[in-house]
Amino acid sequence: MRNCLAVVSLVAITSTPAYAQYMPFPNQLAIGAGVLKDLNSGQTSGVGTLSLAYADSGKGDYWPSRLGIVVEGELGGGSAAAPCRAVEGSAEAPNCDDAALLAGPRFHFFRRTGKRAIPFVNLLFGSYWTGSGVEGRSALDPQFALQAGGGIDVRRAGSIHGLRLSVDYRHVFATPRRHQLRFMTSYVLGPSGS
Repeated sequence: MRNCLAVVSLVAITSTPAYAQYMPFPNQLAIGAGVLKDLNSGQTSGVGTLSLAYADSGKGDYWPSRLGIVVEGELGGGSAAAPCRAVEGSAEAPNCDDAALLAGPRFHFFRRTGKRAIPFVNLLFGSYWTGSGVEGRSALDPQFALQAGGGIDVRRAGSIHGLRLSVDYRHVFATPRRHQLRFMTSYVLGPSGS
């Protein structure tokens, strides 16, 4: 819970008092699927994401142009808990999916004018929960996670629909620490943020 509070606090602190008077609502939705590779265990698994963002429409009303604020939830990834690792080649133990809730800035390199492929970078941080591998929907304590990455938003000029291709590196500050690579493809609905 402390990590979630830290994420919400950071998003609130990054907006100045003048911006807070006109705090925008999220105007971009992305639904994605991809592959997560845990570099410690060598395990590869599928993941799904849902993210909400405020992407500047290019007018610069709330944030500096080309900057967006993202909140992303993820479900999937193989748990590193002992009951989940012990079940190789047999029926899976219950509740072996990991989850994450991350937030932070996303920066697009170019303005939208006529561009079809717009590169971006993001830096997200928040909480990471490891599935427990036991009956019931319990999970182990949340751990702090830092995720950095980037990719390309692909869309027709003037369209509010698009495709996002991204690669991220995530460091989970657990014991033992976990290093993960994530490859995602997402459908994006909303302004491009540039």
